[in-house]
Formats: sequence, structure tokens, C-alpha cells
Amino acid sequence: MKAASVVASVDVNRISMGEVFTYKVEVNGSEHNPEVNISPVKKIFTIVSGPSQQTNISWVNGKMTSSRTRTWSLTPNREGKLVIPALVVEVGKQTFKTKSITVYVQKGQTQQKNKDVFLTVDLDKESAYPGEQITVEYKLYTRVDMSIDKIDVPKFVGFWAEELFAATQLNYRRVQINGVRYNMAKLYTFALFPTKTGEIPLPQMEVKCNVVVKQKSQRRSFFDDPFFTRQKTVPKFIRTQKKTIRVSPFPAGKPADFTGAVGRYTLTTHVDRVSLKANDAVTLNIELKGTGNISLVQLPEILFSDNLEVFPPTTTTEKDPFRDQITGMTNWEYILIPRKTGKYTIPRIEIPYFDPNGETWERAVSLPVVLSVSPGKTTSTVSNGFRKEEVELLGSDIRYFRTKTLRWMSMNKSSTFPVIAILIYGITGILFLLPMSLKNLRSSREQTAEYRRSKRAIKLVRKKLKTTMDDPFTQVADAVYPYLKDRFLLKTDQLDPMSVQSILVNKIGEIELTNLVKILHLCDAGRYSPGANVAMENLVANTKSLLEKINTHA
Repeated sequence: MKAASVVASVDVNRISMGEVFTYKVEVNGSEHNPEVNISPVKKIFTIVSGPSQQTNISWVNGKMTSSRTRTWSLTPNREGKLVIPALVVEVGKQTFKTKSITVYVQKGQTQQKNKDVFLTVDLDKESAYPGEQITVEYKLYTRVDMSIDKIDVPKFVGFWAEELFAATQLNYRRVQINGVRYNMAKLYTFALFPTKTGEIPLPQMEVKCNVVVKQKSQRRSFFDDPFFTRQKTVPKFIRTQKKTIRVSPFPAGKPADFTGAVGRYTLTTHVDRVSLKANDAVTLNIELKGTGNISLVQLPEILFSDNLEVFPPTTTTEKDPFRDQITGMTNWEYILIPRKTGKYTIPRIEIPYFDPNGETWERAVSLPVVLSVSPGKTTSTVSNGFRKEEVELLGSDIRYFRTKTLRWMSMNKSSTFPVIAILIYGITGILFLLPMSLKNLRSSREQTAEYRRSKRAIKLVRKKLKTTMDDPFTQVADAVYPYLKDRFLLKTDQLDPMSVQSILVNKIGEIELTNLVKILHLCDAGRYSPGANVAMENLVANTKSLLEKINTHA
């Protein structure tokens, strides 16, 4: 049998930025499909599609020949002379190495051809403070017929991102740029909030599309008339231009109790009543309104009186992008029960924030609230997790069947009637209390849903890290980020090492946080990072050990 051979090739070696070419690895004389380590190519080119697989078998003079191919569609990441390095190919138990291939990416043709279809990224500002909103808008421009295959939305490392707009279908409108007419469609709009200082690169949005172009004829003929112009569809890969956002540190004078609120805010507190009786419930609402990173604002600790029973607050946030600026309200609702008579003062609450427009430090301050508590008729015991309506009903939801003195029957007369009466009363009591018990049980489960989700997080991450996978970097990242979201009840899926460090800075120990961020950075770098192959051996085990510590002490 003829020995196997491996050949790598491209369909064209001179292209322009945004154009797509085909890279093929072909194996002849083997019944095994090639397994190719394509990772070195990703440093220079973007994989638009692939790998696709094809097998060809033919008979010539009674002899069978076969070829098996793996094919990728690639597009260059930069201009100039680019080299596809030699790749390792495994065919069955044999190992081969391809030859390197040079691809020339031309600069002059790029500028001319990209005028037919291109992407833009518009920022309302290119410099900001940590936590200050930056509005980013992505637009598509075209003057030819085209269709979109895939849009790769950027992962905003170093930012807390909130989506303001996402196109479900392309709605074009006519615009002019330097006298040239284009069809323009808005793709996405994001609100970005920097989580660190320095020069932060904005990742590029990438779009794979199919563009209709005119096909040139080699010779003149009757069909060269414009009415009969031949057309073909070619793939194109386009990106937004590179952008960098400069994030400056806060000016001097940062308050000691500052927790990251940036924007403009007002704070109010109010209760549903100021006069009540002991052991009655009152609702305290704390409302923060304004424009800025309202999802990240934390409520400071409130010093309540020792004679007030305070239930954990429920938090609701309502947001509305007004002119691409996130405005809204966060409400913290407390249930308070005074256990003794007298005057209770709920102190004023202050939330310091930075106003980026005036570059000044400000405070949102609420007024104090005074409660007047008079003696109550009954003393009720309330367990954690009840709503206000349930607390108020505890003193009035029991009704007696009989208030007069009962006439007891002598045991010497008949024993049948007392037994029947006891059974009837017992069954009636059970039926009466059952709905209330079921309601309280359901309410308790709803109130503890987030608590149970947090406790269940460690079990889920143990299960994900138990199996062995070929790519431990992806395995660890896919396990750690959902664990952090569930364990600490985070409200976003846009997590990266920097945002994790910012969010968990006061929630876990400094050593655990440092090790956690190192692991997440290593997962992002993957096998391309120096020394990653060494760390890969103990990555899963170290991650398990670290998460167990975090879960125990958090």
C-alpha cells in the first residue's frame, strides 16, 4: 500500500483586508481523516468557518486512490506579508508536518474595496472616569447587495456592559458620506462602564457577510450589455476600526465611604405610616433615582434601633435608556416591627457619588423618619421571610368556633358522640389551617429562592469540574463564571477577570480574590500564554480547592 502524504494549500495568496480565502489540508493514501492543530493560525488570521471535511475515492486501472481533506475559510487580521506556519497533522498513528505558506495582504486595494461595505463604531466619548457611562454604537454601511451570515459581538474586557439596543432585523436608511450614498443600519448599542483605569482597548466587532459583485467578462460579446451583467456572491469579513478608551483616576477628595456610584442621584425614604402600635409592621422604602451606573450602587449599612425587628430587604431596579443614558430607580423595601412603645428615629442615609459632568464629589442624602409607637393589644412572634401583609394578619387570622363554656357529657352515658365530635373538630381544624400552611410554605420558598440558588452553586461547579476534558481552560472558565454569578447573586452575564475583581473586592478574602483572578486570566490566555501548558496540569484541581475555600468563607 502506498505511504500516506499530507499537503497544505490555499486557493489564493494575494488578498485584501476583509477578503476571505480557503486553507486546505489534504491527506492522500490513508483511510484515516486528518486531525490538524489549527491554533497557531489563530494568532494571525481569523477563522470565518470550518473545518469542513471531504472524502474523495476513485478507481484507476483497477487501483483505488483516496484523499481526505479538512478546509477552513480564513481572513487576515492585519496587512502585509503574513505566514501560515507549519502545522502538526495526525493521521491515524502517524504524525506529519505541513509546509509554511506565505499570504500577501495588500493595502492599496483594501481602502478602495472596503468602501462598498464597512462597519463603524461611534463613541460619545473616548475618555472617562471609572464607572462613568460610555455609549458605543455599531453601524453597518453598504452600497451593494449583501447578506449577513454571522455577527461576533465583542466581549468587553475591563467594562461592565449593558445592552441598550440589538437589531432583530436590519432597517436601512439612506445617508451620504462625502457625497456617496449608502444604506446604513444600526446593529447594536451598548452602555459601557469602565472597571479600571488606564488605556483600555475596545474590542472590534466582526461580521461575516456575502456580497454581490459584478463578474468581469474576458471578452466582449452581446451579453456585455449592462442589462446582462453577470454577478456572483463572494464572502467578506469586515471589522470595526480599532479604538482605545482612556480611563482617568478619580480626582482628589474621594470620600472614605465611596462604593463606586458615578452619575447624578437623589435619595428619598418614606414609610407607609408614622403612627402604629407595638408589634405592628411598617414598610420602609428607600428609593435611589438618577442617571449613571445605578445597577452597581450599594446601599450603606443602616443603624436601626435594637427594639426594631428588621427583615432583610427586597431590592428592585427599574432602568430606562433615555437618549442612550441609563436612568432609573433602585428601591430597597424593609419590613420593620417595633417591639416596644416610644419614638423610633430611622437615621438619614447618605450615598456618596462622583458627578463626571462637574467632576465633583456629591452626596445623595435622605431625611430621617420618626415613628411613634403606642402600646399594642397582643404580642406576635414573626419568623424571617414574611411579607408585610402576612405580618399584619397574624393577629387576626384565627377565629374561634365557640366562646361560651361547654357542657360536658358524662362518660357514663355514651362514648360514641364525644369520639365523633373530636374527629369532626379535628378534621375541620386541619382543613381550616391547611390553606394558610400551604401559603406560608410557598411564600417561604419564594423568599428563600435566591438563598437556595446561592447554596446550590458549589454543587453545580463540583459536577462541572469532575469530568475530564481536553481543554481545561474552557472547562474552568465555563464552570467558574456561572458559579460566581449564582453564589454571589450577580445580575449580569458580562463577567471577565477585571469585573470579577471589582465586584468581589469586599466579598471574599484578598488572597482568594488574587488567586481567582490569576486563574481567570490564565483561562483567557489559554494555551497561547507562556507557561500555560505547565499550569494546565493542575488547573482543575487548584480551581476546585480555591472555590471550596471561597464557598466556606464567603
